[in-house]
Amino acid sequence: MSNKIKVIITRHAVERLFERRPAWYRKISGDVVANTIVNVIRTGKYLERKKRRDGDEKVSMRFSTSKYTICCTKVNDTLIVTTVMDTKGMTEEYRKAIKLYSKESPCKGVTFIVSNPVKEIERWMRGWARGDTEKQVVLGR
Repeated sequence: MSNKIKVIITRHAVERLFERRPAWYRKISGDVVANTIVNVIRTGKYLERKKRRDGDEKVSMRFSTSKYTICCTKVNDTLIVTTVMDTKGMTEEYRKAIKLYSKESPCKGVTFIVSNPVKEIERWMRGWARGDTEKQVVLGR
């Protein structure tokens, strides 16, 4: 991987991370969400799958730490974060694959550029919090 990687976080990934946050963690900002995702990519173990179709190659990457698993699609030097899952909720086969086939993240010394503005992430978070009255959240400023 190159020295700079652009990260695009989807709305779906933000909502899934929001659902899986610790209950005691009350204040969340867009920076915290972006930093959490970048830190999982930087420090986690990863599995990579390649799919070839009609001459195109699609690279799917999963970065896992003890808490979160982040699914990404790699396009050139861009990672598109598609979803966030709880690692403990993953299947036994996946956890075995992590132990047997995973590698250390190739992104340890890389600079990440999160292309989503913080205000956009916070807008998605507010929309998610308004969507259900049981999901009460205090957004940090």
